[in-house]
Amino acid sequence: GALTAEILTAIGGPQSVMAIYAKCAEGLNFPAAFAAVYGISWENASAVIAKALAAEYLTFGPPPR
Repeated sequence: GALTAEILTAIGGPQSVMAIYAKCAEGLNFPAAFAAVYGISWENASAVIAKALAAEYLTFGPPPR
């Protein structure tokens, strides 16, 4: 959750995550809203994000409890 939001903010700027919600409020579904904001499909982006998150956990381990 939080790391994904951090990655998306780094890519699209501080308003980008909220822009997805705005696009959904306009009637777009999540995949269409994501593509409209980031210019890449959620299917393709999620694979890249998953690799980044896996590398983060491999390097630093899970977050403290």
